[in-house]
Amino acid sequence: MLINIIKKPEEENFKGLTKTQEEKLVRYAYTAYNKGYNYTFEQIKGFADDPKYTADDNVLAFYKYLNGEVTLDSIKTRSEDRASDNYDSRVADYIKDIYSQLSGSLSNQNGEGIFNKFDDEVPVKANAYRAAHRNDFNPAVIPFSNRTFLVTRVKDLLDYYKTSSLFFKTHFATVFTESVDTFDTQKYSEMLVDLSYAYTGSNLSFTSSIDDSFFRSSVIIKDIPVEMILAFFVQESRLLPGSFRAEISSSKIYAVSFGLAHTLIDADFLEISAIYSDIGDDSAGGRNFDIISSRYLGNTAKQKTYFSDYDLLTVRGSLLYSSIFTQLLYQKLIAYKDSF
Repeated sequence: MLINIIKKPEEENFKGLTKTQEEKLVRYAYTAYNKGYNYTFEQIKGFADDPKYTADDNVLAFYKYLNGEVTLDSIKTRSEDRASDNYDSRVADYIKDIYSQLSGSLSNQNGEGIFNKFDDEVPVKANAYRAAHRNDFNPAVIPFSNRTFLVTRVKDLLDYYKTSSLFFKTHFATVFTESVDTFDTQKYSEMLVDLSYAYTGSNLSFTSSIDDSFFRSSVIIKDIPVEMILAFFVQESRLLPGSFRAEISSSKIYAVSFGLAHTLIDADFLEISAIYSDIGDDSAGGRNFDIISSRYLGNTAKQKTYFSDYDLLTVRGSLLYSSIFTQLLYQKLIAYKDSF
């Protein structure tokens, strides 16, 4: 059940932590997000403290930028292009086709131009289920004290990527028909900040009949600063909703990281897996998308009962999955705060 309580991030998020503990929690949470939630705290700390591993340091820098602690110039060197990311033109064309549907027959928000492609409420393909659970999956925008400042920070970063990031411009061109030059970064920044705070600031609550050491039987999204989840997005997708990475092993795409949060989804959930023998292995499930969908959002395991890969390409869908997962990471790591 949704508990709609307005809160200020500076008052409640990371309450009781020292500045050092706060920064280490951001680093360790992203390391677990990136490396794997099933590692022990000691292993996660070891990865993060390895000087050869810099992704956690990048995320902390982005977090501090979004908080106003450092300047845009100071993080530009951490915003290097990600040309090494695995790219597959078939997946790019598949995403482009999904966006065509999301702005056409599946549209439920009717935004203007490019925004109509990723502004939908979720799940986009299950109208009755979405209507029955609208507030649970699509929280209303709520006010917060530093909105204007954060919107400006996000817009300035997007303006930099729009003109200077080969990764951003290339990926934009592969999944959108619109020109990156006409992309309204002010409007998108407002949308992204407002929705990000809606998901991190509304105390969304989810339950599961299964309880284990990580995927707990109850999760309430209440401890994640909006700046932290946005910092994760910067590192994963450079804030581009159509971003993706094909996960490849033995010349086969076994999974795809989709959307703002690069949520991992088994390749067998993609409709094109039925066409190409090197996409998927006829055994769907086991990735973050399926686990979160089946435990907390109503899907049957290994099926797209209500939620699908389409949802991960919307802003709301990315936020729903990443906020649940990031809260679970917080719940795992906060127990070790005295060892930070």
